[in-house]
Amino acid sequence: MTPVFLDIEASSLTGWPIEIGLSRLGPIGIETWSCLIHPRPGWSEADWDPRSAEIHGIARERLHTAPAADLVAEAVEARLGPHVLSDCPEFDGKWLALLLRRPVQLWHFDDAVRETFGAKALPRALTLLDALPHPHRAGPDAEAMAQVWLELVQGR
Repeated sequence: MTPVFLDIEASSLTGWPIEIGLSRLGPIGIETWSCLIHPRPGWSEADWDPRSAEIHGIARERLHTAPAADLVAEAVEARLGPHVLSDCPEFDGKWLALLLRRPVQLWHFDDAVRETFGAKALPRALTLLDALPHPHRAGPDAEAMAQVWLELVQGR
């Protein structure tokens, strides 16, 4: 299995995606791509929560110059694989479906670790993940999962 690790930042818990990050293990290490998302016209401004903005540090104004959601969706489609892992599939799946306009099956990172490396690997994986910085930005957060996966693959 060659997973893609996904993280999405959103306008609020009930809102729309504002940033997406994807990471994967490549031939020379971890490859990460992330992008801010200019909202579609139908995405309600009422779903912008200033408390969410405080957490991820992305001001609403920064989205004015971000790539259009349809362009980001095309770039995401080109980067997805059959195994997409998220540490929060219930939210990331909702936002990804909103962006792509179709559902995508996400696998919970914890379940993928158990299935791939065995149940005893999960506490180690969670310890490693907790030790990494989590800036609540899509690219670095997706990359943190990929880093833990790489360490498990390498048996560290």
